[in-house]
Order: sequence, then C-alpha cells, then structure tokens
Amino acid sequence: PPPPPAPPPHHSHSSRGRCLVAARAFSAGELVLSSLPYAAVLLPQMAPLRCGGCFARLSTRKKCSACKRALFCNEACQRAAWRAGHRRECP
Repeated sequence: PPPPPAPPPHHSHSSRGRCLVAARAFSAGELVLSSLPYAAVLLPQMAPLRCGGCFARLSTRKKCSACKRALFCNEACQRAAWRAGHRRECP
C-alpha cells in the first residue's frame, strides 16, 4: 500500500488558536480531515450498560479482575483496553 499522506501543516491564529488552513477549495461533501479520537470516556450513567473498551452495548459482562469496576464485553476487549491505558487508571 502507498505510504500515508503527510499531516497537514497547522498554523496559529491570534483569535482562533491553532488551526488548519486550506491550500485549495473543497467541494460540498468532500472529506477534509479524518482522525482518531485522542481520548474517549463513557458517561457515568452509561458505564453499567456499555463495554469500557469498545462502548458496545453489554449482553454479557466481564469485570476487570483488578478494580472490579470496569466492565467489558469479552476478554479480548478487556485485554485491548488494558494495553490501551486501563492499567494506568486501574487501582
């Protein structure tokens, strides 16, 4: 596969802060930027209903064996969440 495109240059604007500046015009509906979220967190009221890793609705519950609070939809999701940072949040 071809290498990923270079990230667009960012600029600093006195009233807007950091921002991207387009180097060309875009058509309506054209994808301009796509990025993964830096962080994602469940709302407290959703924690008993959703997986702490993928946020899927829980049909089965797998509790974190360390903190006993975080819930996951399966063991694979629990392991992925542990590697992604739950181990730093888990007491």
